[in-house]
Amino acid sequence: MQEIKSLEAKRDELDKEINMYLKELGIDF
Repeated sequence: MQEIKSLEAKRDELDKEINMYLKELGIDF
């Protein structure tokens, strides 16, 4: 199940980028 692991890793990175982006906009979750 290597594909799922790499997909989850990519999703984690995307989540971090989105969080950083929202913080720059002044939106906090």
